[in-house]
Amino acid sequence: MEILKEFDIKDKVKLNSLDRIKKIRHDINYRGFRASIEQAQEILEFWNKCGIEILDLLKKEVIKVVKITYFVHGTTTDNQKNVSSGWKDSPLSELGIKQSKELSNQIGNKKFDVVFCSDLKRAVDSTEISFKGKFPIKQDKRLRECNYGNFNGKPSEIVEPMQEECIKVKFPNGESYEDVKARISDFLKFLKNNYDGKHIAIVAHKAPQLALDVLLKGKTWKQAFAEDWRKRKAWQPGWEYELK
Repeated sequence: MEILKEFDIKDKVKLNSLDRIKKIRHDINYRGFRASIEQAQEILEFWNKCGIEILDLLKKEVIKVVKITYFVHGTTTDNQKNVSSGWKDSPLSELGIKQSKELSNQIGNKKFDVVFCSDLKRAVDSTEISFKGKFPIKQDKRLRECNYGNFNGKPSEIVEPMQEECIKVKFPNGESYEDVKARISDFLKFLKNNYDGKHIAIVAHKAPQLALDVLLKGKTWKQAFAEDWRKRKAWQPGWEYELK
């Protein structure tokens, strides 16, 4: 019953019979009384009415999660030329700037404790246009796109077929998708240690999002690529993840 006392105060759970149940518990434990049939029935009615609500509160308190809302950067000049930038910096196009301005209205009343973004210019600019002055912003290199090495800034018709072949094998002088997963895994550990119970946003790229699908949603790389929203052109203003 002590935990009920905490939740009654901390979460303002308004349960009419809580004080009565506490008194019964006190009488049984400290005054040596035995519970009557009426009191036992009262306890059962209390749990039937309020048990699920209390258990939900217990789960929220005991099993904290980091809520993650993932955004992708706005359209770039490379995107419009069908070029895969990788670690090459590419500025936002006029469309990308417009998309970033509209995003802040599209997310409604969502509040974030902090917004993390890749340190590549297209992600930084998107983040600042959408969120500067509203939420704290922090850049993190671990959120970069996959490093395509010799193929940074090359035509997408060349790079994209290589992506699923480079899950474990690195791009020449670049990374593999397993490398991306390793740095995103390290970033998630950082979040768990420093932002447990918080709601954070990420503004980044394709590869980190696919890595989140693998790490947090239990997908295989094959599934993550096959179900990638980009193949269906099914953009939306944010994707939700939970880090337990």
